[in-house]
Amino acid sequence: MLRSAPYLAIAYDNLSIWSKRIMRLAPVLLRFEGEQVIPGDKVAPEGAGGLLLYGLNVEPEYEAECNEWYAKEHIVNIAAVPGVLCARRFRATASSHKYVALYHLKSPDVVSTPEFKAAVETPWTQKIRPHLKDQLPILCRSYVRKA
Repeated sequence: MLRSAPYLAIAYDNLSIWSKRIMRLAPVLLRFEGEQVIPGDKVAPEGAGGLLLYGLNVEPEYEAECNEWYAKEHIVNIAAVPGVLCARRFRATASSHKYVALYHLKSPDVVSTPEFKAAVETPWTQKIRPHLKDQLPILCRSYVRKA
């Protein structure tokens, strides 16, 4: 999609005057196109009040172990936390970050709970964490336009 004709027609050198003005003020943190790898067929849930997007790269020699950690422990642990509606991981086909995880939350406050912290602070996480690079966590709350 990031290289498709419709996208290229409105992106990069073809930005609108408004977009060019805004882009000077706000750096692009992440532009991501990828395939969902965990779980392969799950879609975003309805009614999420928050979203944690976590982009990262991995030192190449630790990539296999990182992928195993994500599949066998990390996504499983986070998906089991009360208030986490869905946990998914994507591998880039075009991006500055090779992996992005999306955690759909009942509210952004879920990431501050003891259960969430326990899910992410495991011995295996401590072993993997030094090999994660370019980490980009973005925590969002649901936007509802008021009439």
